[in-house]
Amino acid sequence: MKQRNINFNETLLSFLKGRESLSEINIERKIKTYDNAFVHIENRAFSGGNIGKLSISDIKIAGIADASIGIIRPAQSIKAPLFVAEKLDLLSLSRLIIDIPHTSNDSGFDSKRLDGIADISKELSIIPRKNIIVESTSHNPFSPYCFKGIFFRHHRFATGTAIRRYISWWDLCLSAADRSDEGAVCDANSFSGEFKNNYVSSSLVLRLIGAVIDDEWKNDYINGFLF
Repeated sequence: MKQRNINFNETLLSFLKGRESLSEINIERKIKTYDNAFVHIENRAFSGGNIGKLSISDIKIAGIADASIGIIRPAQSIKAPLFVAEKLDLLSLSRLIIDIPHTSNDSGFDSKRLDGIADISKELSIIPRKNIIVESTSHNPFSPYCFKGIFFRHHRFATGTAIRRYISWWDLCLSAADRSDEGAVCDANSFSGEFKNNYVSSSLVLRLIGAVIDDEWKNDYINGFLF
């Protein structure tokens, strides 16, 4: 499968560097890498422009899986969604999940944001939540995560194509953040806390590596690096 040969995080990073002035953030040595006979993890972080923090993890579990995690948090002055992506390569399949959680309590505002990906939606093979708006008090039954969000799976698109299309949609959210719509006003920091708690317990990749690395390193990795 061609998609298995694509470096997901390098695709994400190179695309963002084309539109943001990103600089690498120093990471504590104890969480920069994890290496034993079975698992190898490399972590990098970047910041700049509208990007408050881009956390990138490349994970190899010998003989079982290669995985990538990319989490983008906007700068504090930007009221825009997080951007979360996981790519998991197993022996027989590749799975790419891109999730852009909504931060507005106004479902009407979220509808406007969804309008921005109408053309993209037509080209994707599966979008479980397509054209569905879930009220802020409701649980999203289609997402693999337990937080409120929008879930997309790619079976036809190459990783690079998926990243380009969805980062473009994220840009629409950034430009909308300056509008006076009541729905555009949200507490991004508060939502980030809610997202962190839910994501950690439900991420497919984190559940996989949690079974093969020690809890102390995993806690430092989550609290000191991913968020």
